[in-house]
Amino acid sequence: MYVIVRSDLAIPQIMVQASHAAVDFQHQHPQISKDWNSNSNYLIILSVESEEILKRYIYKFQLAGLCHVVFREPDLGNSITAVCVQPSEKTQKIVSHLPLALGEYINEPLTKVLN
Repeated sequence: MYVIVRSDLAIPQIMVQASHAAVDFQHQHPQISKDWNSNSNYLIILSVESEEILKRYIYKFQLAGLCHVVFREPDLGNSITAVCVQPSEKTQKIVSHLPLALGEYINEPLTKVLN
């Protein structure tokens, strides 16, 4: 399963928004989620720089006929903060060039990331 979240949010917000999108996907697409959990169970969290770019990806998912869930955060003016999309080869092709969310912090100590 793929989650795409905005990198212009604070680190705690990125984590929460990605989680919201994934949980909402499981509720709205239970059979896809069950198959995903049984067959692969991989979860890839990627990032884009802004809401506008995220909207472009949502449009690509719609054109490709991919099941996805858009998460809007009421505390951030109901803006789109994350999207979760079904795992598939089509999805992989669309998102393959996106960076991992928070990838710039992979080798940083936790104290540096949180400060």
